[in-house]
Formats: sequence, structure tokens, C-alpha cells
Amino acid sequence: MPMQVIVPDDRNKIIKSIQALEYLLKHDTNEKDKQYHTEAIERLKAALITPMVYSTHR
Repeated sequence: MPMQVIVPDDRNKIIKSIQALEYLLKHDTNEKDKQYHTEAIERLKAALITPMVYSTHR
């Protein structure tokens, strides 16, 4: 099952999440943690360049 990354709605929150994960990545000693954090960073960066589509249906 692929890892789920919950992308915040706010651009600033995405940027702060990326910064936090990059900090963790520098201090990770476990290879699995490095893999998870790298994947999360990639997905968050992709979310920054991809416009978010919101549903108008309630």
C-alpha cells in the first residue's frame, strides 16, 4: 500500500511542511525514515506546482 501524504490547503503550510521534512531528512539515521521523508517532500513540492481543484458541491 502506498504511503499517504496529506497536503495542506494553504501554500504557506505546504512550504513549512517541506522545510520541516528537509530538516528531518538531514538528521535521519534510519533508511526507511529517509525514504518516507523524501517521498513526502516530492509530493508536497508537486502540490506546489499543481493547482489545487476544489469541489463546489456540498
